[in-house]
Amino acid sequence: MNHKNLLLMRHAEAATDRYTHDTERLLTQRGQQQALAAGKTLVQQQLIPEVIYASAAQRTRQTALAVAQTLGIPETQIRFLPELYAASLATLLQTIQGFSDTQQQILLIAHNPGIGYLASYLSGQQGWAFPPAGLMCLGFDLQEWQYLGEGTALRVQWLDSEPS
Repeated sequence: MNHKNLLLMRHAEAATDRYTHDTERLLTQRGQQQALAAGKTLVQQQLIPEVIYASAAQRTRQTALAVAQTLGIPETQIRFLPELYAASLATLLQTIQGFSDTQQQILLIAHNPGIGYLASYLSGQQGWAFPPAGLMCLGFDLQEWQYLGEGTALRVQWLDSEPS
């Protein structure tokens, strides 16, 4: 068996006004701080992803770029996927199951409620709710991402990354 980690994160705090479409919302100053703090938490926990997959919404892009900067990950290792915006559990699961099996540690940055549904489904523990910049590590013992399914996470760790 191979050990794989799936890091799940909700985008950081975003502004709620002055935007014609929800996908255009930008991070607040606090949101920028939250994203940087999440990156620092990943460094401290030695959970450095090989690649970051993120929704193409502006707030999620900004979150991914701030986390990547903190981790020293080049922008070329970030994949912005439009289908992750307001994604259902089925879409999120299908996306993950298509990840390259050579990647052992991946960060997925998306939105509520889908990210919480995904955490509940994979962990077998209902009721996960992600605050802005909420961060979780799910560990799996499997060789291929396609075998992810309900309750397949063997390790579940909530990572406190609140900025000080």
